[in-house]
Amino acid sequence: MSLLKRTLAGASKKRFVSLYAALKKKKTEDDGPVPAPWLSDRLAISSRPCRFELPMDFRDLETLSVREYLVKYCRIPRHRQTHYKRLFDRHKSRLTGSLTIQEMESCLLTVLLDSVELPDLKALLRCLRISSDTLVDLRLFSVICAVAERILYINYLGPNRSQPGVSRGYLESADFCNLEWKLRGMRIDPYFRRLLMSLG
Repeated sequence: MSLLKRTLAGASKKRFVSLYAALKKKKTEDDGPVPAPWLSDRLAISSRPCRFELPMDFRDLETLSVREYLVKYCRIPRHRQTHYKRLFDRHKSRLTGSLTIQEMESCLLTVLLDSVELPDLKALLRCLRISSDTLVDLRLFSVICAVAERILYINYLGPNRSQPGVSRGYLESADFCNLEWKLRGMRIDPYFRRLLMSLG
């Protein structure tokens, strides 16, 4: 290769590197600061979130309790099922094979990376009708974790990552669209209604 060609090739490479660095810097400025590692992990989890469905006939909701609804209409991806089962097996009672409310609270703090206050968790469990005498099996535990991640998701978003609908798919967004109007006149437990509105 002649000296001229080598010079031109070197100049082109330097120009490419310089242009790439400038574009990368601009993208960083547009996206905002890089989130902390725990926040990146949380965002990665929510990139494939659990999904909540509604029955074709909304009147079916009048016959369901809040826990029955979650067990029947919450869809959990396999990778989250594996994660929830690992936590459940670690904390469950050897005698009953289930969790008490105290063990449930400890597990939820683990799921949410210790980034929420215990009173918030207690309020959520009250809304889900989980009391001190409730024994939580694996399926119920999994859907409670899914609800906790969904409702408390906003706590993990930075100022530049608060796009609406980021934690829901298009089908679910369509299901829950105008939910208040869809539930008008229906006889639903107030806690159940509050949960549905929070999911919507």
